[in-house]
Amino acid sequence: MRRVVGVVAGAAALLALPPAAKAQPGPIPWYERQDKGVEAQALAGLVVFPGAASDFLGTGLAYGVLVAIEPWSLVSFELSYQGALYQATSLASDADLSVFENGGQAAVKLSPRLDHIEPYALAGFGFASVEVVEEVGTRSRVQDDTLLQVPLALGADWHFADEADEGAAHLTLGARASWIFVFDNELVPVSARGADKLLLALVFGVQF
Repeated sequence: MRRVVGVVAGAAALLALPPAAKAQPGPIPWYERQDKGVEAQALAGLVVFPGAASDFLGTGLAYGVLVAIEPWSLVSFELSYQGALYQATSLASDADLSVFENGGQAAVKLSPRLDHIEPYALAGFGFASVEVVEEVGTRSRVQDDTLLQVPLALGADWHFADEADEGAAHLTLGARASWIFVFDNELVPVSARGADKLLLALVFGVQF
């Protein structure tokens, strides 16, 4: 009888204990978040003309500003300003010519879920307004133009994210290679494919 009473008393004591506290979920790592927020980056690199346009235009300095919104884990939308500065070659003119390029593009980025590194593919549409600065009286085979462009790019960003603070902004650093298809080309006397450009750049900024 005493044994039965002891078992009942023990069971009652267990039932009277407060329920164990539920385990609190840890912070969600950056790469597992559904909405990754907004990314702002600067771009700096080189623009190269690998086709026939290289007879008239040399390798130049590229620069720009990128803003991307990532509403879903695999898809983001990027808007950017991109500019470039390069020189004309001797075939274009006997005088030194400076060529300034200013433009913008809208693109869609696809990137898989990984840890701190984010590889991506990008495709979009844009334009570039090109201005040729030449000496008075100089005749040049390079002329002012507005180019329609379709960029295709591969790149990767490294995210310096702190997994212990899921809401904190963090720095990014990456690299990008873009092949830019050029259309409606009157900048140089070559075909549209001959005026295609290659952009090699570093990108760095912040995501929040």
